[in-house]
Parts: sequence; C-alpha cells; structure tokens
Amino acid sequence: MDRIDDREKWIEKSREHFLKLAKEYQDDIVKMIRAKYLPLLDQKNGDIVFSAKNMATIARLDAKLKKISNLKGDKLLEWFAEQIENNAKLNKNYFEEMTGEKGVSKAIEKAINTLSISLGLTDQNGLLYDLSRINDPIRQIKAKSIKAISSGLSWGAFSNDITNFVGNGLVEGHMRTNAYDTFQQIDRSINYDVALDLGLNYAMYSPGLMKTSRQFCIDRVGKVFSREEIDSWKKEEWKGKNDNYDPTIDVGGHNCTHTLSWITDKLAFIRRPELRKR
Repeated sequence: MDRIDDREKWIEKSREHFLKLAKEYQDDIVKMIRAKYLPLLDQKNGDIVFSAKNMATIARLDAKLKKISNLKGDKLLEWFAEQIENNAKLNKNYFEEMTGEKGVSKAIEKAINTLSISLGLTDQNGLLYDLSRINDPIRQIKAKSIKAISSGLSWGAFSNDITNFVGNGLVEGHMRTNAYDTFQQIDRSINYDVALDLGLNYAMYSPGLMKTSRQFCIDRVGKVFSREEIDSWKKEEWKGKNDNYDPTIDVGGHNCTHTLSWITDKLAFIRRPELRKR
C-alpha cells in the first residue's frame, strides 16, 4: 500500500506549504499597511482625526488590499490547480497498480474536471476563488480603521493594534478555517470519482492514529467497508462531524487526516472474507 502512503504524504506536505503561502500573503499585507497606509493618516497631537482625508485614505487602503488580493490570489489559485494535478498523478499510479485497468487516465481527467468545478477554481463565486480574495479579512481591516478614525485613537496605539491584528494570524486563520481540509478532500474526491468509473465497490479506511484521533476513526482504521456501509455513516453522530456530512469526502469529520482508498473486490474479499457471501 505504498501508493496510499504517497497520497497521505502529499496531503501533509500540501497543508504545510499552503500555510506557508498564507503567511507570505499576510506578511505582504502587513508591509503594505506599514509603508503605504499608516504614514498617510492625518493626526493631531498624536491622535488620528476624523476627516475627509482619512476616510479617503481608507478608500485607498481598500484599493491596495484588493490589488494584493488579486495578485496573491491568482498565484494561490494557480498553486491549487498544480496540487490537483499532482494528486491526480498519485491517484493514477494508485489505480493502475491496484486494478491494471486501461481506462484509468480517462477517469482521472474526468475526476479533475469535476473537482475543479466543485471547488470553484475558476468561478468568481466559487469556494477557492472567494478564499483566495480574503474578502472577510479585508472587511475586518477596514472596520478596524473606520473605528479608529471615528474614535480618535492615538496613532501609535492604532499602528500597533492594526499590525498585530493582521500579523498575528488574520489571513493564516482565515485560510486554515476555510481550506485546511481541502487537500484531504481533493484526494478523496479524485479517488472516489475514479473508483465509480472503474466500478469499484469497496474501500479501505487508511491506517494510522494520533492522540487526537476520534473514536469514529479508531473503530475503522485499516478496515474495509462496502459502499452501503460507508453511506450508513451519515446516520451516525459524533463530535467533529461536518455539517452536510458526506462520508466519501469528509470521512471522520473536521481535520480528519484519514483517506478512503477504493480497492478491487478481490482484495476486499481477502481482507474481509464475509463480504464474498453478500
């Protein structure tokens, strides 16, 4: 099952690199705020004043933030597209080794197209596109600025407050909350869609546990399940279960690192002989 290990390593490395990109995104915003926003604020006796000039400065801040979000966001989307392609190659290797089928390449291409649409990779109203534009963090930065100007906060206090607010995890937190599970979902979606095309009926819950593993996962690691059994998980309840839970995509719930790897009937019957009698 080395191919499964390859996919799990890809998930781990992709998550780590994703957070690194989020940190770089965040750092660029902090640099811009320090260099091109804070020095322009009108102040009197060290306090920020409520003035037309400062409100116009906030409008310019909004434009600069959106410029950064367009540049960094486009690069982030390109990176996501590359990660989907990289994972697809790993899944192609997995299925070719697992099944020996000749139709794997065609099934992989179909799975990539389906996934790209579902993740909103090119749709301006899509999940990943919206994530890449960090609209919510931008709104929070503007709201803090308007409050500071309206209340006459001291320039020094606001300077520290806004840079710490952004620099201590505003964008990183936004990215982690909204997309940290995306890499597991990429792998699970491609694996599932290809399995459907190839007519595979059984999946293995990947091995490996952590101190934080849920009982749901502890009960299933390394075991083989039929489609019907996997679908029945929708009826179960446990802490960490996703809203609108889809067992083939969400598996053990929020932040679950396990995968469902679809296998041939022959291998399923070897691992669970009782399945042959169904």
